[in-house]
Amino acid sequence: MDIGGKIDPNEILVPMTIELAIRFSSYFDFSYFIQKSNGSHVEIEYASSNIRKTFEGYKERGLQEIFLREEDYEKVSGVLREVIQKKKDLKEVMGDLNHLYDNTRHLLLTIGVGGVSIANAKDTNRMVMGKIGSISSIFELLADFKGECSDEFFKYLILSFIGTSMIGTFDWQSDQIKHKMGMAAMLCDLTLTTEDYKQMSGHAYESWPAHCRDHPLKIANVIRSCDPSMPHEVLQMIEQHHELPTGEGFPNNLKFSQIPLLSAVFIVALNFVDRYKKSNFDVGEKEEVVGVMYETFTKGNFRNAAMALFKTVGVSL
Repeated sequence: MDIGGKIDPNEILVPMTIELAIRFSSYFDFSYFIQKSNGSHVEIEYASSNIRKTFEGYKERGLQEIFLREEDYEKVSGVLREVIQKKKDLKEVMGDLNHLYDNTRHLLLTIGVGGVSIANAKDTNRMVMGKIGSISSIFELLADFKGECSDEFFKYLILSFIGTSMIGTFDWQSDQIKHKMGMAAMLCDLTLTTEDYKQMSGHAYESWPAHCRDHPLKIANVIRSCDPSMPHEVLQMIEQHHELPTGEGFPNNLKFSQIPLLSAVFIVALNFVDRYKKSNFDVGEKEEVVGVMYETFTKGNFRNAAMALFKTVGVSL
């Protein structure tokens, strides 16, 4: 590999995780870029040597991403999409979906919510939604993949599965509505870091940093301004995903009468996943978690959402 020439300052460079670059290194026949400590980029010209070994060396030295020209990024991600589409079910394609999701999340966090990153998010969500139907139950999903995926991807996967399965119990269900649920699951906590979760867990809401208290509104507003085509229901689920039927949720302290059914389904699904996760998704804890949900979500649209959850996880009360 050789160092390239001067870089056009107006050129759009798209980040790609080093894991994804390694996975599809055989499709590289173009130069790529590495970011220097001062924020500038240096171009590395393609050579016919073992590029996979080069990328693996980068990873060992702690490099987390490389950068590609937009057209080259589309070439590699297009190959990944083709691989995913050819495989029949979620089990066969889980690793590649995890790579695709992690890179989509990385794009949203590094270059912000915009054309390239939102397009990738929608495409990733469409592919995941298309594969979820091959899994018959959450417990099959947990048994096959718990501990095999990145934490963020696994939560998105479980939340999407639970939410879309709940939607499937209503007579107004449709693939379009399920896709909206998946987009909300992907984007709702996008700006929160591991450190943010630590600061939020077990601490009073008033002590949280402002960006944690307001993150549902902040994320929805950024998406709304960057992508006018994003469905209203997706933005509403994001804005309301931490509200509670008692009116003690955040950020707007909405009461149960102010929450539409689709948001109620998303809130119940999210609360179930968060509570069940604390038990490390122990099947033996399922009844207890569902019992708490039954006692918590009793009013308005939340009761219908809770009933949909019970049907989804195979519990009758």
